[in-house]
Amino acid sequence: MITFVEKSRELIGSLCKWFSIILLSLMTIIMVAQVISRYCFSSPLTWAEELARYQMIALAYVCSVSVMLDRAHLRVTFILDKLSKTTQSMLKVPVLLLQAAFLFLIFYYSIPMLKEGLRVEAVSLGTSMFPFYLPITISFFLMFLESLIQTVEAFIKAYKLLFTGV
Repeated sequence: MITFVEKSRELIGSLCKWFSIILLSLMTIIMVAQVISRYCFSSPLTWAEELARYQMIALAYVCSVSVMLDRAHLRVTFILDKLSKTTQSMLKVPVLLLQAAFLFLIFYYSIPMLKEGLRVEAVSLGTSMFPFYLPITISFFLMFLESLIQTVEAFIKAYKLLFTGV
């Protein structure tokens, strides 16, 4: 049976992947338009590079959520692999708790930055920086939640391994 958490993970992962596809497509279209405008018409779009830069940053944060949901981050495990399964399970919980704490701190301190984004203006775009700061806050919140979920799963696995041997 698929649980609420699994359905939520699927939905968030799907939304992140589609948002990334749309963002990358828009960025490509804008940059092609910029090249055509600059070299064919000798009249560059003044806002294109700035918007593409912010889109690339947003893309990195949104894709980080997808990578975390897929558990596809790069890991160096040659020392961990030498330990027993029980020890590995016991070490995983505090490591994931540290990760969750770190992600929460970044999320927490991104909120004032988000509020500041309402006052700060993107120079060539003439708009608030809020929509460009928003993916940072949302991404770190989602990664924090996923880290908590992974911590609970690791704790349950360690508990079962320690006390039932399964």
